[in-house]
Amino acid sequence: MGNAQAFQLIERKNLHAEILPYIEKLMSINRKTTLDMLINHMDKLPYLDGVFSKNPNDSRDFHTAQVSLYADYEPEKLLGFLRKAGNYNLQEALATCEIKNLYRETVFLYGRAGNGPVALQIILEQLHDIEEAIKFCRETGSEQLWTRLIEQSVGKP
Repeated sequence: MGNAQAFQLIERKNLHAEILPYIEKLMSINRKTTLDMLINHMDKLPYLDGVFSKNPNDSRDFHTAQVSLYADYEPEKLLGFLRKAGNYNLQEALATCEIKNLYRETVFLYGRAGNGPVALQIILEQLHDIEEAIKFCRETGSEQLWTRLIEQSVGKP
């Protein structure tokens, strides 16, 4: 009906699982309330990912929450999300990825935070991926990281 009372009806009648076809209409009525509903009812509405895919700015206020949701439910999508989204709390995202042992995501976040030495250390000690380490050093262009990579690689086959 294009009316904000729709949200009250959805809550009162517990119609969360039936609103998928009406997400766009609900977003046009009240974007924040719709996104809050999507987050609060992830068990019935796992569609915040769809909102982000269609228009990342529509879920901008929820990017930090999305990091945690991806880490818990779809970790294979997290790195792509981190690369595309820009409105998440970097420290919270790092903490989430470290707790979940999501090493590639942690490397990306440390790189984004400007902490290349820690990112390189994770690549070498956790991922054991010399090609990734070389790629990381090449992308950053840091002589310090190249020196560190060479020092840590000496004596290791």
